[in-house]
Amino acid sequence: FIFAVYQTLIATERYESVARIIVKQPDTVAAPVAEMSFLTGLSGNSDGALVQAYVYSADLIEYLILNTKVEEHYTDTDVDYFSRLAKDHEKEDFYEFYQDHVKVEMDAASQIIDIAVQGFDPEFAMSLNEKIVERTEWYINSISQKLAEQQLVFINSEHQRISDKFAGARKELLDFQARYNLLSPDAEGAAMQNITYGLENQIVNKETELLALVR
Repeated sequence: FIFAVYQTLIATERYESVARIIVKQPDTVAAPVAEMSFLTGLSGNSDGALVQAYVYSADLIEYLILNTKVEEHYTDTDVDYFSRLAKDHEKEDFYEFYQDHVKVEMDAASQIIDIAVQGFDPEFAMSLNEKIVERTEWYINSISQKLAEQQLVFINSEHQRISDKFAGARKELLDFQARYNLLSPDAEGAAMQNITYGLENQIVNKETELLALVR
């Protein structure tokens, strides 16, 4: 009865704003070597985990405190005592209150991420949600940009390494040709193989002729 009275006459109404997002990665070229596997883009369930971790991170919460009125809103004395956050709260208390009023869920099948923000005013709930989505988008894009830069550096270093290796192998080949007066090791090898096959055929023919003479 007491709870019913509280919900009916005392409790401040709470509103929820839901943003539905999806993290889409640009098309990437398949990694040419196994060592590049750790540089692949974000995908699959890691998207939701990364978004959730950032939405609940101290970095984002501090950003919202500095750039929105989230702390003032959640401690508003016009809100009933049991629903609001105390004015003299500790930082940890605010983090816990924030996590109770901001939820992140992901549908594993569609990879759609829902960010639900609760507030005591519909306009504020929506504006706070938009701010969270905007900052989260900036965070994901910054990670993707850093990842792309790392991929570029890695590919350039691999290209340079392979170029140096090819140049070294070419120099060794030229030195070998000069040392043994070979124009082309492949051609020389093929010629030697043809001569060997020819001699073997002659041996077989002569053995056949000898066998016929003996008989």
